[in-house]
This record gives sequence, C-alpha cells and structure tokens, in this order.
Amino acid sequence: MSSGLPRVGFGEAVALLVVFLSMKVLISHLALIFPLGLSASWMIPLMHLPVGLVGAAVIVWLLNRFPGRTIVEIGEELVGPVVNGFFTLFYYVFFVIFTALILRQFAEFMLTGFLPETPLGVAVPAFAAGAAAIVFLGLEALARTARVLFYLLGFSFVLLLLLTSNLWAPHGIMPLWGPGVLALSWAAFSTLGVGVEIFLLALLAPYLPRGRVLAAGLVSVLAAGAVVALATLVSLLVFTYPVVREPVLPMFELARAVQWGRFFVRMETLFLPLWIFSALIGLAAALYICTAVAARALKLPCHRPLILPTLVLILAGAFTPPNFSTAVEVGFVVTAQWSFVPLGAIIGVLVAAAWLRSRRQRRE
Repeated sequence: MSSGLPRVGFGEAVALLVVFLSMKVLISHLALIFPLGLSASWMIPLMHLPVGLVGAAVIVWLLNRFPGRTIVEIGEELVGPVVNGFFTLFYYVFFVIFTALILRQFAEFMLTGFLPETPLGVAVPAFAAGAAAIVFLGLEALARTARVLFYLLGFSFVLLLLLTSNLWAPHGIMPLWGPGVLALSWAAFSTLGVGVEIFLLALLAPYLPRGRVLAAGLVSVLAAGAVVALATLVSLLVFTYPVVREPVLPMFELARAVQWGRFFVRMETLFLPLWIFSALIGLAAALYICTAVAARALKLPCHRPLILPTLVLILAGAFTPPNFSTAVEVGFVVTAQWSFVPLGAIIGVLVAAAWLRSRRQRRE
C-alpha cells in the first residue's frame, strides 16, 4: 500500500502466496507434524487442502462483494468501527507474534546449519532488516521479487527431493494410515491453522486484476499444499518415522543426507542462498500484513511510517522465547493449532453480516 496504487499481476500474486504458504517447510513445522500423523504424516497437508480451498473461496466471495477494498475497510462497513477496531487489533497483534516466532526460527535455522559461531543477536536483526527493506520498497517490489525467485525456488526444491531418491525406502510410510483414520483425521483437524497465511490475499485483492482473485487463491493453496506434502513424504521415505522425529529441521537434514559418490556430498550450502531468499520473502510478506493492516485501520495513505515501530515489537517478540525449543513449540501452537479458531470466527462474522446485508437489500 503506497501513495500510488500498486499493481500486482496474477503470476506475481501466486508466486508470493505460494512462497508465503509453503515457507513452513524451512522451519520446524514438519518435525511437530510427524508425532501427530506418524508414518501417514504426509497425508495431513492433503487433508488440509479441501478446507483451505473452501476458506480461500469464502474470503474471495467476501472480497468480491466489496471491490477495491481490503478486509479492514470491509469489516468497518459491515460491523461498524468499534467492533472492527477489535478485529483489526487482533489481526495486528496476531501477525506481529506470528512474524516474531517465524523470525526467531529462521534465525535459529541459519545458526544451527551454517553459522554456529554467530550470536543470535546478530542473526535476528539481520533477517529483520532485510525483510524491512523489502517492505519499505513496497508491495510491487515484494511481489515481483517473489515472481523472479519463484522458478529458482521451485527448481531447487524439486532438485533436492530428486537428489535423495537413492535413499528412498517405501517401508518408511508403512503402515499406510499411520495411527488410524480417526486419529489422522483429528491430527488434520487440530492443525487447520497451518494455512493462516492465506490472509495475505485479503490485503492483495484490491491490487489484483479483476476476476483473478479466486484463481490466485485456489492455485496458491493447491501448490503450497503439494509442496508441504512432498517435503513430508520424502522426509519419511529417507529417514523413516522413528528417525524423522529426531531432526529439528527436516529440510536441512534432507540436504545433508544427499550422497552421490565420493564428491557429491554435503550439498546443503548450494541451497543456502535460495533458502535465505525464501525466508526473506516470507518474513517480508508477514511484516507487510502487520503494517498494511495498521495503516488501513488508521487511514494512513502509506504503510512505511509503521515499519519501524512494528519491527521493534517483532524483535522484542523474537527474543522473548528463552530457547529454540520453546520458540518452536509456541510457534506451532500459535500458528498451526489455535489460529484457525479466532480468525475463522472473525471471517465467519463478516461473511454472515455480508450475507444478511445482501438479503435485506434484495427484500427492499
């Protein structure tokens, strides 16, 4: 959001949403999914897909009722400024916490895998500064950067999975249904919040081409679900379930496991630059949500003045967890398990208000 109306193309929106939705494969999200789904953990992202597609369609239906507006302006018109003020405050606080926990995990990821001697107090501000620089340049810069890197990220992801093909063991996904159909269904239901990043679509809609919002949302959800499912499946094929519970960062461990002959080993450094770029895009998208929501709520013409104060809050939140394990556990609870309830309730209230309003207008 800037003084001049930005324009985001369909491909740029899809690239940004897919990177944002699938960035969880770089943190410890997968390591906490495995104890829930056991050898069938790869099915959980696929079970999330129908709910994600329906959720994206509902959000798009609401956005299409009010063309050219974000969810902040829509909420103010539907439920009034007071109630919508609480909704907006929740958006802001939730995504500040979300960004802080993701920032901490990305920084720990880099320190664990590549920079063990670097202090955490250097890595966290460095990532935060990179994300802030992208957000300062604006939404168009963020979306176009995601579009340029999208193909490289996709190619590197597929290449990494294929490089581990000589280690695949089919018995790693046996028994096929893991803990059983009922337990697996409950695991999928209790982690519906993994797709909370689709909220970004509610802020991108005014800048997308008319009539392409629904397609962008559905394609992004399908692609991100496939990425997470493939990462989970290959992790199980390479390490099997008893072993895969141990790595805190499964994608990093997959890269370290690559071994083709005597020379093609320890290839994780080849993927490091792309991992950093994808992490920066994801963090920048989360930071943009915080600043854009606040700017819309305060009716400011530009989100840039809010970057610095929001960044201070995010840095404070990133250093709050005493250790990496706490950051991982709290991040999983906040983003994957409980986020679906309040955000789903708010969207449900807005959708119900919009439906009642349209019904009343038809009667009149």
